[in-house]
Amino acid sequence: MKLTAQAVQKLRHEGKHPLRDVKDDGTPGFYLRIWQSGEKRWILRYKIGGRTRVGMLGDARDLSLADARTKAFHWHSIIREGRDPADEKRRQQAAEKRLPIVAAFASEYIERHSKPNKKSWREDERLLHHDVLPALGTLRIDTVTRRDIVLLLDAIRDRGADVVANRVLAVMRRMFAFAVERGVIDTALSAASARGVRYHARAS
Repeated sequence: MKLTAQAVQKLRHEGKHPLRDVKDDGTPGFYLRIWQSGEKRWILRYKIGGRTRVGMLGDARDLSLADARTKAFHWHSIIREGRDPADEKRRQQAAEKRLPIVAAFASEYIERHSKPNKKSWREDERLLHHDVLPALGTLRIDTVTRRDIVLLLDAIRDRGADVVANRVLAVMRRMFAFAVERGVIDTALSAASARGVRYHARAS
């Protein structure tokens, strides 16, 4: 069948097999995979190096049919070049774990350091989500510079929130120190990004 957004919403698991794959006739190798639990994911079946592979394109709750088709066509272009898109995706994910963006590491900091060690962990989480992540969340953590932090603190101070600026700097210093402990960044980066702007945040 040619899948439509409405059909994707209505399709359900059927039969005794734990998985149901529904093929989209409009896109080669493109399927909606449905689990007995009701979970739905987009998959692409393809051949490379004489072997049949199944690659996960994304969760149907987060990735629309149109976007999933676009991604499938992009994977086909990679396959035509003799490369395996699933392998490239895994390598990219591994690289992102080694050097995550600030938003991803902020979650790691909250879950693995702040929650287990601080009764006030919710304040850390609030400061990060309200003030830090909107400005720096998409930056890879090893690319954050002293200038990035100075501008963030300036913006907070400009709205008349000097105390908040000091608290934001404090939580960022702790987060960068934790990143050093976890082997995500080196000590030099942590010092440049955190200690280097301590007095700037407190200046009048």
